[in-house]
Amino acid sequence: MLKIVTSPELLEDVAQKDFAQMRRSVVEFLKPEALQHFIPIMDSMTKEHLETEWSPYKKVKVYPLSMKYTFALACRFFLSATNHDHVTKFADHFAIMMHGLLSVPINIPGTTFNRAIRASKVIRQEILEVIKQRKKELSENNGTVARDFVTHSLLELDEHGKAINEMMIASRIMSLLIAGHDSTNSAITFVLKYLAEFPHVYSEVFREQMEIAISKGPNDLLNWDDIKKMKYSWNVALESMRLTPPTQGTFREVVNDFTYTNFTIPKGWKC
Repeated sequence: MLKIVTSPELLEDVAQKDFAQMRRSVVEFLKPEALQHFIPIMDSMTKEHLETEWSPYKKVKVYPLSMKYTFALACRFFLSATNHDHVTKFADHFAIMMHGLLSVPINIPGTTFNRAIRASKVIRQEILEVIKQRKKELSENNGTVARDFVTHSLLELDEHGKAINEMMIASRIMSLLIAGHDSTNSAITFVLKYLAEFPHVYSEVFREQMEIAISKGPNDLLNWDDIKKMKYSWNVALESMRLTPPTQGTFREVVNDFTYTNFTIPKGWKC
């Protein structure tokens, strides 16, 4: 019998290589040049979301609505999923999985952890089905293949010149969905919170956005040039994330020495 012995150091080395390769792939997919293609899609999805989920109501809950919006957007980016019913079903399983991430790891029927495991299997299978379909479309080379993360990953080669296997691609997509799930929603929620608390800031953001809107035709969607004009709006988003970081439990590092209320904070200090 052949016995394979794998050391912890080897496993760690493999994990680091997989992470580095995934990071390169994500950076390549999300670089500004590639994102320009998605700006009109984001604009149209945002308009549809606001018209159906916000405009008809006098009072709304920002966080759950932003969660619904960002998850639909992520499904579009990574999987080109456009069917609302399919995305909603996918989101329901994803919510169960996320709920079980921090639960007591007892894997017996009826527990939160067990439901999370079963939900994760459903999600992975759904993603694998999309990957198989996209792989078929690429082999047929019909010129209408979606420009999403699945396609990007299927066309990517590893360090040995081989294609990335389907299970690895599915794991990548699940990792991206989990990583951006709460942080993006938190950022959007707190941006709107601060805009409501500081009317003069809201007025400047509104003025900047209206100048861009007036320059567009009634059916024109946003493009990269429009995004580059949103300098004040972007600064507001950055300041909101500085005041309330969307990712909790992380350190912020001082980049230059400064003094605040007679206390000197040195460069490199983390808090």
